[in-house]
Order: sequence, then C-alpha cells, then structure tokens
Amino acid sequence: ELALQERKVFSQNSEDGILLYLLSVLGTGSRRALEIAGGVGWENNVANLVLNFGFDALFFDGDAGNMRCARNFFRAHPATAARIDRGVWWSSAFVTVENINDLVAETTGWSGDIDVLSVDVDGVDYWLLEALRVVRPRIVVVEVQELWGASERRTRPYRADHRSPEIAAMGASLAAYEWLLERRGYRLVGCIARGFNAFFVREDARAGGLDAVFGRARYDAAGCFAHVDAAWGHVLAARRRAAGKYDWVDPAQLAAKREWLVNSVW
Repeated sequence: ELALQERKVFSQNSEDGILLYLLSVLGTGSRRALEIAGGVGWENNVANLVLNFGFDALFFDGDAGNMRCARNFFRAHPATAARIDRGVWWSSAFVTVENINDLVAETTGWSGDIDVLSVDVDGVDYWLLEALRVVRPRIVVVEVQELWGASERRTRPYRADHRSPEIAAMGASLAAYEWLLERRGYRLVGCIARGFNAFFVREDARAGGLDAVFGRARYDAAGCFAHVDAAWGHVLAARRRAAGKYDWVDPAQLAAKREWLVNSVW
C-alpha cells in the first residue's frame, strides 16, 4: 500500500517516501534520475535521491530564474557542491518532442536504463513522455489531469510552444498515461493520497517480475480518485467545464489514425 510509504523530504507532496519504497523493493540500477521540470531545486521528486542517496540527475526547467536558484542551492549543499555539471546537471532549455532525446544525450551522455523519470511540465507532458527514447526509466512519475477521472483518455494536442493558461488546460488523464505506458511494458502501481501524481513501474524492473511485490491483480485506477469528496468533486466539475474551451485528443484514436494512414499509402 503506497499510502503507508508517503513521506515528504524535498518533494512537493509525499512522493519522496514512495520513491524510496519502490527503489527498496526493486533495487537500484544506474542510480540515475531525470526530472522534467525541476523548479527551484529544493521541491521536486528527484532532489532527495541526489542529495541524500548519491544519485546522478539531470533537471530541466525552462525558467532561467528557477535554474539559477536550483544551481545555487545544489552548489551550496555539501553533497553536491563538487558534482555540478559532473553528475548533477541543470538545464534551462525548453524541452520539446523534437529536442528531448538530443538534450538528454548531449548533456549527460546517458543511454539505456535509468532508475527514475519524473514529468510535471503542466502542459504537453504526455507527448514528451511518448517521445523520450534515449533512456528507459524503471520508475515513471507523472502528474495526472484529474478532471477526466479514471477512464477517459485525454491529452492536450502537441505544440512545441505550448503554454497552459490555467489548470484546466494542462496535461493528460491517467487513462492516457496508462494506455501509453502499458504498451511500453509498465504497470500502474498507485498514486499519492492526494491523487494527482501516479507511479508506473517497468515490468522487468525486478528480477522475476513485479507480481511478487504488487500481486497479480492490477491496481485499480479508480483508487487514484478515492480522495475526491463532494467539495473536491465540485472543483473538478468546474475545471471540466473550463476545459471545454480547449482542444483535447484521445491518443489511442490518434495512433489508430496514424497507423491507418501509413497502411493506406501505396
């Protein structure tokens, strides 16, 4: 039960404890992590692994001010003072589908397995996750757009220059992430108690598979919405009405259309 593992060290909510639990039962591999976006440095899902457990990490944040704050914070910390740009990297590059793989490879030299990927850009998160190929995270943390509930597949359409004007215009639904990640060999294992950050684990992240840790029954995605009471339900309903002003797409339908177009060319 992930709820029993929740602890906050540097994460915004309680993700630190869940990540430590998952790494304890899965074991660590490369001890590498990638955070998109890392904010000011002392409040994200990867900082605790870097500062207290010796992980290498690459943090992206398109806000140059955030990057300066983060670099100063990590440069002043004794655990990372000597590792800036030598195992701990910060980049203010604006990450897009077109550049994400090159940015990771050119900045770090990484390829293949990393332990953790965290994505929270409040925008076209789904498409960045779909495009990332140069590394293969064992654990993926994504922020979920709650207004779509547990079963509707929705994401904002991709634009390289996307900016979200409000919460109702951000991100992708849990079902959209499930559809993408299950096809890539990941399993949804739960969410934080507040619901909006979900955790996926790659099926081969543990020798012998995940059933010994999480059981054979798959996690019920509805559990990520167990916190929604009447008051929060009204908030989500209002956001859903606001979301109607924006374009949303079902990635499964888009993929089927792309496949049909490819197969129909002769």
